This record gives sequence, structure tokens and C-alpha cells, in this order.
Amino acid sequence: MAKSTTIKVKLVSSADTGFYYVTRKNSRTMTDKLVKKKYDPVAKKHVEFRESKIKEAGRMRAIEKRAQRHASFGAPFYAVKCPAMACR
Repeated sequence: MAKSTTIKVKLVSSADTGFYYVTRKNSRTMTDKLVKKKYDPVAKKHVEFRESKIKEAGRMRAIEKRAQRHASFGAPFYAVKCPAMACR
């Protein structure tokens, strides 16, 4: 299966209101940082939105949970091949 060329990016307001949009971009054709002029409802005007990365908090939480589960084995979680019954 082919790898997707589009990635999700976060567009953060340059007005420092904390408001952001999430959009997609083609990472192969658009190698520059994305800058768009869009409406910021907090500032109540059109401002520039600049691209920033989306934090993968959900993925990190899952990794931390897995590490806690395997801490009782005394080995790093990535080194342990856990059978289905041992994880419960």
C-alpha cells in the first residue's frame, strides 16, 4: 500500500489569540511553510495563519500506557514481546 502524500498541519493565528485551523497539504509539492489569510473569530478580523506541526499527544499517551504496563517485567516495553494473556 502506498504512503499518503498529504499531511495534516495546524494553522496558528499570528494575532496570538490561540485560535487555529487544521488543514491538509501535499508534502511533496508544497515544501514551504503554509501561510494563509483567514478569519480569526477571537480577534474578529482577517489575519495571517502560519503552519505549525500537530502534536501527537494521543500517540504519546498510548506509548506511555504501554510502558507502564510492561514496567513490571523489568525490561523496556519495546524489548518485551507480550503474549495476549500477560498484558491483562
